Amino acid sequence: MPGGDGQVRRPRLPDAGWLPDPSRLDMERWWDGRRWTDRTRGREVRTRWGLSDEAALVDLERDVGGAVGGLSPAVPEPSPEVREGWLQGWRGGFALVGVLVLCMLVYASAVSGRLGSLSAWELQAPAGPAVEYPVFAADSLSLYLARSLMVQQPEIDLSWLSRAGADEEQMVADAMLAVVIQNPYVFADGTDWTLTAGGDSLVPTYLYDSDEAERRRRELQAEVTGIVHSDAVSQATGQVALAQAVHDAIIARVTLDEGSLAVADSATGTAQVAAFTQAQQAYGALVQGRASSLGYAQAFQVLADAVGLTTVVVTGSAYDGAELAAHAWNKVQMSGVWITVDVAWDDGGAEGALDDWFLVPDGDPRLDDRAPDSSWMLDERLMAYGA
Repeated sequence: MPGGDGQVRRPRLPDAGWLPDPSRLDMERWWDGRRWTDRTRGREVRTRWGLSDEAALVDLERDVGGAVGGLSPAVPEPSPEVREGWLQGWRGGFALVGVLVLCMLVYASAVSGRLGSLSAWELQAPAGPAVEYPVFAADSLSLYLARSLMVQQPEIDLSWLSRAGADEEQMVADAMLAVVIQNPYVFADGTDWTLTAGGDSLVPTYLYDSDEAERRRRELQAEVTGIVHSDAVSQATGQVALAQAVHDAIIARVTLDEGSLAVADSATGTAQVAAFTQAQQAYGALVQGRASSLGYAQAFQVLADAVGLTTVVVTGSAYDGAELAAHAWNKVQMSGVWITVDVAWDDGGAEGALDDWFLVPDGDPRLDDRAPDSSWMLDERLMAYGA
């Protein structure tokens, strides 16, 4: 349909970015510019720290050339000729109506297609309890479990899942591992849990009692807030600069606990086990200042999220030149592409922050020394991250 200047203007679909999920009010789904993808996240992850204002989002958009976090690119002011045409003619009104109708049809189609592809258990999945901290989840079950674990429910209702006839035990096993690895504010054992008879409930094992877990969450949140508002991080603009600032801030305050894995092999006392467990947490990294590679990776996860970046923790094994050992790192999304960041291996000790493992693309020979496992993400989603 012609616009006010007599030129045919085709209605535009939304640019690529995180948009409200058509089927879940509490989720966002990645729109690739043409269609919905399988990638989701909780909607509470965007403006938590007060830094994701419009100016910061515009900076991110400039980096990726599209919408970020659901904010559309700025629309240029129309020329006087075009404005006059709109005011004088009725054709612009019809063009606007056409765009709105098309958007409604696209949205309805997306909702219909999404609902049609959802399994029975996804349609029945509850949102879970309200929480005060960031939640990282790849699907509805993971989101529900993460929220339930974060408030330390002694028994988590899964009757809705068992009624759906899903392969419940395998799904829960897959989700529990991923939830514990990806969520720095969850203090639970990803492998030590039981299902009640009939599979109606999950009984988790928590690392700390509820009061101690909440104390640790509060302390971790305070450290994250302080780092995010530091000059080095708050003055960084653009995705790369933000990732670099977070990367360097972690290295400046954390010492690599190289003996934690050895301790795990021989730990017999409560103190040894507690120290090893804490070294694998963002809490150990940012509050206590000592961490294994998993602690570094969780620290990057929680800080990157706080400044508006999209990341995941990756676990697996890596060869450091002397031995092959368990290791963890991150992938951060830049312009829609997942790129490796290994903060632990960039900790140069007395040399400070290195950048040997900062933003390493898939296929780079430097990544030949490592292999991800399948614990960190739902099996069906691994390929979405290049793993």
